[in-house]
Amino acid sequence: MEFQSCLASVQDSSPGPDSITYSMIKHLTTESQDALLNFYNHIWQEQCFPTQWQQAIIIPLLKPGKDPKNPSNYRPIALTCCLCKILERMINRRLVYYLETNLSPHPRVGSERVGAPLTTCLLLKQTFDSHFYKESIWSQSFLTLKRLTTGPGVFTAETAAVLLALEKISDCLERKFIIYTDSLSVLESLKSFYMHSHHHPLVLNVLNLLNKLASRDFNILCWVPSHVGIVVNEKADKAAKLATAPTNSSTSLTDFKKYTKLLFYTKWQRRWDTETENKLHAVKPHLQLWSSLMNRKADTLLARLRVGYTRYTHRHLLFGEQAPMCSQCNCSMSVQHILSECPNFNSRRLHFFRTSSVNLSLLLGEAPHVNLFAFLRSIGFYPHI
Repeated sequence: MEFQSCLASVQDSSPGPDSITYSMIKHLTTESQDALLNFYNHIWQEQCFPTQWQQAIIIPLLKPGKDPKNPSNYRPIALTCCLCKILERMINRRLVYYLETNLSPHPRVGSERVGAPLTTCLLLKQTFDSHFYKESIWSQSFLTLKRLTTGPGVFTAETAAVLLALEKISDCLERKFIIYTDSLSVLESLKSFYMHSHHHPLVLNVLNLLNKLASRDFNILCWVPSHVGIVVNEKADKAAKLATAPTNSSTSLTDFKKYTKLLFYTKWQRRWDTETENKLHAVKPHLQLWSSLMNRKADTLLARLRVGYTRYTHRHLLFGEQAPMCSQCNCSMSVQHILSECPNFNSRRLHFFRTSSVNLSLLLGEAPHVNLFAFLRSIGFYPHI
């Protein structure tokens, strides 16, 4: 019955590395399903996990509106074996049953299990005085939660906003307050009311204050998917943009590292902006990580073009020869001269780049021009890079 119940609750989805789908398992004969159940029991008793179940097929899905050429703009989807996922469901049901029947619930959490994952932390007061519907009260709640600083990350800023709202509430005699927040990550971090399970300093402060307020019969947190359709939403957003004053609250190590990295990059970029005479500045005016090409040879040739060192333009340094000269322009041959300056190749540039006036950033930037190597082949420069 346990196996059949878990099998009936699944919906057909893409298979994992073993190519076995839920439909195939559901259409097994009774004898075959019994054999599969015995196999599960053998895994449980022997603690021997199939190697293939530890593997997954990773499918990258492009995030909406993102550049497909940047690998970081893809969201990985892992397809694991359906046989493994059924066993996981069976184990999960046993663990939930054990917890519900053997552990006493926290005094602030109801004993009934509901589908929403935030049921244990979102204790919403169903009835409260009519003055809570007034615009001033709603505005104060949202303006407090929308107060984000520019330094920390979003999670830290949202947590700081919740802490600030709790501090304001703790000074009031009224018990009927509701803090509405659209930060699901913050509330997820608060669903465990035990402080030893957290390390973020602001989360610890929020939990400490929540426990104090709980002893005074406060029920305060409520999650909303968004602030869309709420009258004072525009006021809250406007106040959030103006609320840039720093606070005295603690900063997590993650936010500190993120801010330090951003600070260094900003100073580095500011200094790089002054290096206009550097030939690399024309190729890469903005400091950022560039992705590699799929073809190793093409990636190597592109790197040589970007730094401006090729066999044709710099081999004379190894052999003690004269630098190659452009016969028409009477100047030294360089990557920049060949790609964008020499009038000998204007017709070829017009053919491949649709313009005779190009810059190195367009040809050799983060997304190299698709006809770059075709142009270099047409002028005979490709074999000499």
